[in-house]
Amino acid sequence: MARVERIGSIDVVRSPGTLRDEALEELQSTCQQLLRHGFPSIVIDLTQTVVISGLGLQWLLQLDRDCSQLGGVVVVAGAHDLAAEALSITGVGPQLQLAPDMTTALARFAS
Repeated sequence: MARVERIGSIDVVRSPGTLRDEALEELQSTCQQLLRHGFPSIVIDLTQTVVISGLGLQWLLQLDRDCSQLGGVVVVAGAHDLAAEALSITGVGPQLQLAPDMTTALARFAS
């Protein structure tokens, strides 16, 4: 189940163990609500995510585009193991702002 935590003006969306199927649908819905309410500073926390499907990768790219159109930023934090490998092998990772951990991700918004 996706969880959202507000840290200052940043919404941290914590992904469950997989980024596919029902879990992906829930994340999509959660993030669309955040975008509708005008909160375009989002960190997607993948520290607990083991698997990312092709649709999950496409969704991350689309979320980044949608957020950018609203003047915001998406940072993907804590991807490791198979999730990090999927981001790398597919070429999606270099198109996103990636951070190795939450501290680094949150620091990207400080300016």
